[in-house]
Amino acid sequence: MLATMVASPASISIDHAAQVARENYGLAAEIERLTGERDQNFRVRAAGGDFVLKIAPAAEELLVTDLSTAALLHLERVDPYLPCPRVCRDYRGQTQVRITDASGMLRIARLLTWLPGIPLRSSARSTVQQTASARIAARIGRALATFDHPAARRELIWDLRVLPRLLPLLDDLPDLPRKELIAAQIADFRDSVLPVLGTLRQQVIHNDINDRNILVDPAEPASITGVIDYGDMIHGPLVFDLAILAAAQATDTETLDETIARLAYAYSEIESLTAAESGLLRRLIGARILMGTVIPSWHRCQNPASSHYSRVTRDFVSERLAIAEVLFREPNMSDKKTDADAALARRQRALGPTYGHFYEEPLQLVRGKGVWLYDSAGRRYLDAYNNVPVVGHCHPRVVARLAQQAATLNTHTRYLTDSPVELAERLLATMPSEIGHVVYTCTGSEANDLAARIAKAATGGSGFIITEHAYHGTTELVAGMSPSTGLATGPGIYRVPAPIGPGPAAAFDDAVRHCLARMKADGVKPAALLVDTIFSSDGVAADPPGFLTKAVDAIRAAGGLFIADEVQAGFGRTGGGMWGFERHGVIPDIVTMGKPMGNGHPIAAIAARPEWLAAFARSTRYFNTFGGNTVSCAVALAVLDVIADEQLLRNALEVGDRLRQGLAGLATRHECVGDIRGAGLFIGVTLRANDSSARDAKALTQAVVNELRRRGALIGTAGRNGDVLKIRPPLPIRPTEADQLVEWLDQSFSASS
Repeated sequence: MLATMVASPASISIDHAAQVARENYGLAAEIERLTGERDQNFRVRAAGGDFVLKIAPAAEELLVTDLSTAALLHLERVDPYLPCPRVCRDYRGQTQVRITDASGMLRIARLLTWLPGIPLRSSARSTVQQTASARIAARIGRALATFDHPAARRELIWDLRVLPRLLPLLDDLPDLPRKELIAAQIADFRDSVLPVLGTLRQQVIHNDINDRNILVDPAEPASITGVIDYGDMIHGPLVFDLAILAAAQATDTETLDETIARLAYAYSEIESLTAAESGLLRRLIGARILMGTVIPSWHRCQNPASSHYSRVTRDFVSERLAIAEVLFREPNMSDKKTDADAALARRQRALGPTYGHFYEEPLQLVRGKGVWLYDSAGRRYLDAYNNVPVVGHCHPRVVARLAQQAATLNTHTRYLTDSPVELAERLLATMPSEIGHVVYTCTGSEANDLAARIAKAATGGSGFIITEHAYHGTTELVAGMSPSTGLATGPGIYRVPAPIGPGPAAAFDDAVRHCLARMKADGVKPAALLVDTIFSSDGVAADPPGFLTKAVDAIRAAGGLFIADEVQAGFGRTGGGMWGFERHGVIPDIVTMGKPMGNGHPIAAIAARPEWLAAFARSTRYFNTFGGNTVSCAVALAVLDVIADEQLLRNALEVGDRLRQGLAGLATRHECVGDIRGAGLFIGVTLRANDSSARDAKALTQAVVNELRRRGALIGTAGRNGDVLKIRPPLPIRPTEADQLVEWLDQSFSASS
């Protein structure tokens, strides 16, 4: 590939070019040499008009030169008003002509029409010009959507996807400024952008729509007269063309955000960008700027006498790198800062009084990425609380699948569509074979409500056993099974102590049997034992593995079912398996799932033994209009893909172990740290007040949470006494981020005790 960077243009003299024009195209013309990176180009001034004669280097294959020729013919057919060169044929009707140079080497010659105008680079820049150029780029992309060519998949140095392979070139550039920064940015691109480029829309693209290849009318610079140079065409992500255009027009850091926004908006008027494309745009622009500095700098170092890259001075490179640095940084949102008190007052005016907020100083969040959240001032926070974005905030693969399906079809399960069936099959493949059917809902509350109704229908019972501080949802039925909300339990609801600590865990089955005896005495027939398999709201309980087994045996012996609430524990959070119930070696009758299934998109489900669903269906019907809609199912399928492809179950297990080890180390230094419980990336830490502290354990826990928020990390609280730190970050959290959380907790314990 690097050899193509130094391929010499064809050794063709002006006289030879005139001969080619005369003998093959019948043009008696004045010839003027033009610049070119690989091709040797000539302006042909003839009586019938002006043309461009392009002669490819010896290394260029006929198939490669045919790519741009075929593309131009396609553009002429699909959008004849595009200002693109027209392909001219020789006297034999051919679009490409074989010639030999003075050394006897074979060359390929092509003749195109000349387009008037000057390069955009040489004109007075304007916002109108930016808008016009973006629209032209979008029109070219749209027209090329129906074009393909085998040579488009060749390897090309100017393909953004090969940026990481430029790293070795830095060793050959001793005078290149800020090489460490360039290397870091290329590594960032390799690690965070390159892996998801394959999820974007792919087609043949121009791949070089820059300010040198866009021509404008010198008398009216906002008028685009042409887009030239189709020699770098590839099959790749469509958004590359917009990124390349924006890289060329990003001339300073002060107007950078405004320029990108204007170009993206104008482009989207013709060809809408997906959310994933928009999310990657800034770094793609930065990547093109890096390419536009490293490759020309290398060329100039190898060919110091060449004038083709004369503008690539040290000052020029420094200016371009300053822009790239901003693009690879998180966007500066200080201009969007809103007074928190004013925002809170506005919220209270518009929203009902049922809404609360976290932290003494409420957070006004504006975006998320991976395990990080960003507030309106641009400050980022390590999210170690939100279990719903299980594969990380705004995961590009999930966002791309959502946008793609939303632009295709969104409908319900009364029509035959593939995605709900595929999703059900893949979910069931993660569960015991006894569980055979899936029913979709939109929320975990709906899933638990449906599970309770199924249990009643299947058993004829009405009694449910829950834990003392459980949370199972917000419908009237399951709100009565959620004492953590402060509401009274509903009729037929019996509570048992949570299995927190070694004694209660071992005695959990005894508590369930005692509860069943109370039910019998009250004349209540059991319907189900319903537990969150990580006992999150109760304060987190995971050990010893298997402690649920005898309790499940007891409820079944009494004629009831076991419902495993996996809304919080499911989808790999506890490490080592997809579901919390696996830790205990039990097979549920019904499994409920919530919004982590869609990384926050409103999709949820129940999975159940077929015989219980059959019993339910005999007495009632269940249809949830947008439970299992095609968009939600596509999103959930993407979540399953990411969990598998990124090995997030293993990450949850390994980073979770590391995090608990770090917390155990803090317990040796801070008297306030009590029991540390959990599995994978679901951890509870009980705090206890120091004898010398004026705070009780609940107040201390709140103080630590708020102190940690001030340092840059987010966690929550749990437990009937409010004395448990609840830690449950998105599954992609890295070891270094877990270490940072432990360090900030160390500081927060010291500041709060």
